[in-house]
Amino acid sequence: MTDRSVTPDLGHSLETAFKNFDISVMGVFNSIPLVIFSFMYQTNIPMIYVELEKKDLLHMWKVMRNGTIGATIAYLLAGIFGYATFADYLDVDARMEQQNILKCYPNITANFVSLFGILIVILFATPVTILPCKDTVEELFLKRVDENGPPPKLTAKQNVLVTFILVLVSFVLSLAIPNIGDAMTILGATTNSGIGFLLPIIYYLRMEHKAPRWSNKKVCAYFVFGLICVCSVIELGTFVMKKMDAK
Repeated sequence: MTDRSVTPDLGHSLETAFKNFDISVMGVFNSIPLVIFSFMYQTNIPMIYVELEKKDLLHMWKVMRNGTIGATIAYLLAGIFGYATFADYLDVDARMEQQNILKCYPNITANFVSLFGILIVILFATPVTILPCKDTVEELFLKRVDENGPPPKLTAKQNVLVTFILVLVSFVLSLAIPNIGDAMTILGATTNSGIGFLLPIIYYLRMEHKAPRWSNKKVCAYFVFGLICVCSVIELGTFVMKKMDAK
């Protein structure tokens, strides 16, 4: 903050943060789901490629490369300064466990405004996420009258019922997972890992069935697939054990 009430000496806080710098195996495994979550929602989204004037592999690679580098630098800076903000506090570990820097000082006006802004963003983003879910329900459970005709649509009653069920499920999950850090961990270790890595690798291996089983690209795909699976299982196991110990 500009009044330096939270971090009186930023230089000393940065020094303390770098002195406490430590890399552990479990720390790496626990961080990967959060990295996957951030990656899926920042750089690896189809809308980026829709806006390309030249939709070819070279331009897509440039977008992915530059976007990944930019996001990596931004998250590194956010992580470093986020920890350095409270590095000189005796309860720094307890503050980091909250997994939301805005909740460390909720009485500060800027933090309250930021939390309220997140609430508004999620509130208005919810209908945008419900609609693709209903489209998926239509594709999965409704049969086409004509293969060449328009896709099937829910009736008015079905639309209300499906919307209510989706909102109810979201509401129940929000009660069970009240912490945004927990939500990011679960998504990063399950759906985001599957959508961003596991399913594309499976599709790639099916499409490249004519290539040698142990070609360089396939070996890389096997390695990434195994790494993501191991990290997800370890993180979910650690997450469950932490929640059980907390109770």
